[in-house]
Amino acid sequence: MKTILKTLFLLLPLSYSMSQLSAQNIQSEKSEVTFKIKNLGFYVNGTLSNPTGEIVWNESNLSASKISASVKVSTIDTDNGTRDKHLKQSDYFYATKYPEIKFHSTTISKSGDDYTAKGKMTIKGTEKDISINFSVSENDEATTFKGKFKIDRRKFKVGGGSFVLSDDVIVKFELATK
Repeated sequence: MKTILKTLFLLLPLSYSMSQLSAQNIQSEKSEVTFKIKNLGFYVNGTLSNPTGEIVWNESNLSASKISASVKVSTIDTDNGTRDKHLKQSDYFYATKYPEIKFHSTTISKSGDDYTAKGKMTIKGTEKDISINFSVSENDEATTFKGKFKIDRRKFKVGGGSFVLSDDVIVKFELATK
């Protein structure tokens, strides 16, 4: 009997820790992805709507935490229908062949109050390693992951060799889970 009680006592923290690692779906309607890029010297802003995915989060066990998110290219909106249609074509995102932009983390670490997710970003069939800095806030309604990162669009074969379009795209996101 003593052995059984000792075993249960030792497993209790493990089961508590495992219960804190349940996957939470991204709440698409409360989440957003925005971007900006210079075109002819002026910033063009845009959004990608309804990101989806799941986040496994436990601040005290970051090695078991994971982020997996995607957004449909068809939701791109720069407030210019002609430009949006062009961005979905083969020389940019090729939405019919590559309908989603995806990210999945491989490691998550903490530095000060912020976190860094290293992982794989896939755009237009090209997968690259990237690092994303983000913060986490919690309230009764949601846990929100908010961050910003920069990518080189040419490394993902988006937009070809355009001389009027900047190579750097600044992406911001706010992903809410419950």
